[in-house]
Amino acid sequence: MARRREEVILDWNFSKYGSFGHFKTDVSVPIEYVMTTFSIEQISKLSFARKVQTELNFDLLIQRDIDEKRAVEEISQYISPKDDQSRKDEIVFLPPLLVAVVGIDSNKQLVKYYPNEKDEESKDEIGATFIKKWGSLFQVTYFPQEGGYKHEFLIDDKESEIAIDASHVKIDFRLGADEDPGARLVVIDGQHRLFALQHLKKNHFDKVREILLPVCLLYSPTSTEINKTESIPSVPKVLRDLFVDVNHTVEKVSGHFVILLSDQTLGSIICREFCDGIMRDEENGKINLSLIEWNTKNHKESKTISKNYTLTSIGVIFDTIDEYFKKKSTKKLLRYILAIDSIDVDFGVDENDDPLPVPVDFPWRDFQYQHKPLLEDHVRQSFSKCLIKIFFETKAYKKHRDIYTKKITELENLQKSQTSQSNPAGLVLENILDFTPLEDNKKAKDCFDDFTDELLDLTKKEYPEIIRKNVFQKAIIDGWLDFIDLLSEYNLRVNDITDSYIELLNHALDNKKCLFDVHISNTYLQNSVYDNLKINANKESRNQIKRLILAFLGNKKVRDKIINNIHDEDLADKQSEMQDKLIKFGKDSASFYIDSLHASRSKNFIKSYSRLITTLDPEIRERLKNAEEGQDDDSQEEFKKLVKEQVKPEFIHSVDQLNKQLGYKTAFKQAIEDDQDDDE
Repeated sequence: MARRREEVILDWNFSKYGSFGHFKTDVSVPIEYVMTTFSIEQISKLSFARKVQTELNFDLLIQRDIDEKRAVEEISQYISPKDDQSRKDEIVFLPPLLVAVVGIDSNKQLVKYYPNEKDEESKDEIGATFIKKWGSLFQVTYFPQEGGYKHEFLIDDKESEIAIDASHVKIDFRLGADEDPGARLVVIDGQHRLFALQHLKKNHFDKVREILLPVCLLYSPTSTEINKTESIPSVPKVLRDLFVDVNHTVEKVSGHFVILLSDQTLGSIICREFCDGIMRDEENGKINLSLIEWNTKNHKESKTISKNYTLTSIGVIFDTIDEYFKKKSTKKLLRYILAIDSIDVDFGVDENDDPLPVPVDFPWRDFQYQHKPLLEDHVRQSFSKCLIKIFFETKAYKKHRDIYTKKITELENLQKSQTSQSNPAGLVLENILDFTPLEDNKKAKDCFDDFTDELLDLTKKEYPEIIRKNVFQKAIIDGWLDFIDLLSEYNLRVNDITDSYIELLNHALDNKKCLFDVHISNTYLQNSVYDNLKINANKESRNQIKRLILAFLGNKKVRDKIINNIHDEDLADKQSEMQDKLIKFGKDSASFYIDSLHASRSKNFIKSYSRLITTLDPEIRERLKNAEEGQDDDSQEEFKKLVKEQVKPEFIHSVDQLNKQLGYKTAFKQAIEDDQDDDE
């Protein structure tokens, strides 16, 4: 006798029948699912992740933004092309949507843990049934079957394995509507498909009325209140990891979201806490977060600063710290920044009950779920807090933020003006502050272009253009970490060291005498940071920028101003030693910069001397050619000597310029003068 699909009981307002599945390995938490179908009318029961909020509406993101234009133009056309468009292939099918069961409280906040599971035995008109219930959010009803899948139940405090029919289960929900608390069915993979189907349902219902859409409803059965202190991941954590696994394996959906939703390295936690820390500013959090590129959809663009109005990008920050800390030599510095050396970290025991050692790559990677709250707290207090200081308190970046905030206020006033520009201004604000796609509205696009053009005009004279370049931002993060490493032996507070580094940045970026002025007459930047007016976006240029910033430590006045930010009475007897160390580090950085500059000038001259017909003496050019083509050691030494002689005049001029900027005579300059004395 077949079981009939009875009416939903009053406690539940939505039910589905389907096949039951259970995923669990010896090292993973269980994931359970019900494979079912939704009619086109029932897709309204499914929710987009952006409709679900977290406490800060950032930390527990579980889905990427919807590219509505792509969903309509590409996916809708795949499902049902316009009448005037023909299809080569008449076969159309969409893969199943992955839909997570989550709980929402009365404030529309995502609930981290389900209510505790309760197992019950019941009966229907056919016979026994077994129910697993998670409070009033949802329940799953199983039907016994001889020889079926053995599933565990805890009924009346007694554990039992009961053979059930995995091909036939029922799942009931109490779905909340609008502002009401209750369950939500949130799409974690396939929301573009869902958006396209909703568009077709609304505008072309006849074309999709017969669709039964495959849907996989999944949940984490052990992510319950009673287990939240037992190292069981929360519901959002499980769903976030599932999202990353699905999308990172299949395609590069969005580099930013792969970074922000992953927990493979500490870099993702740092970036999430960086954004969370920005949002915690109750007054300016929303505006400040809009200055960070964190949800770019294009993978390539997510690795750079692609918008005209932003300060930095999560992709730039993550790639820099990932490259820095994946090296074993930097693990000690990372532990110092996070202040975790004094904390006992448990990695379990081996077969002899002996404690397992801490992995070599910890804390950058190889941390376990139970370590994550501790790491998040330490990241929040140090690493991400200092990154926020660098990008929001350094004078040049602060100028950009202040001008940007003023322009946002102007847009807000325009939105309230009740003029023809009110609606376009509102759409632009929603695009910038709420990250909603800009509608295909010419006035709105013109308003956005005016906003960015005016912003760029206002900022052009306020700070050097280089501060928004990827290579520069990677260099200042590298320099910050090197600076902390330099002073780590004195056990100073990382926040104080960062304040000192920001003073160093302020000096290097002083607009009155800017070290990085792109003017072509600043020859010490040519063939190094710049080639003519184009910045060199390579690793050596990044190192050269870092060296230039740190070179200011060789200036005693700058050093003294910087060191005033470090307050530690216990260091009184080491103050002189630390000052000398900073001076030496600064002068060494300048020497490394000049060494590299000389090498690049020589290399560039060697490549181009044969083409310098009007500026190079023909006799010198011939001697260079003959020496370069010679096979013996004497010829090669002669060639090196000739190259050095030709490069020297302009090079000395560049070093003189740099010395003037730095405010002291570099060791390399002294070496050049000694070399000139020997020649004489």
